[in-house]
Amino acid sequence: MDGRSNFNWYKKIPLILATLVSVLLGGFFLLRNGLGKENVVANNTLPIAVIFFVISAISSNILLSLMRKRHK
Repeated sequence: MDGRSNFNWYKKIPLILATLVSVLLGGFFLLRNGLGKENVVANNTLPIAVIFFVISAISSNILLSLMRKRHK
């Protein structure tokens, strides 16, 4: 293991956990009472799932930019 790949990954555990939790919650809301029903938007399932997926995309973007800055 060389020095470049030996970054402090344990400092990014909260961000990784937040990304995973938001993806899982978005998928859970979407699968529980979203797909296969006519009123996906009416019962606020789709907006909640979209919000969780946006949060996960933002946090994973932050994680990737942090890892890129660390390796330069």
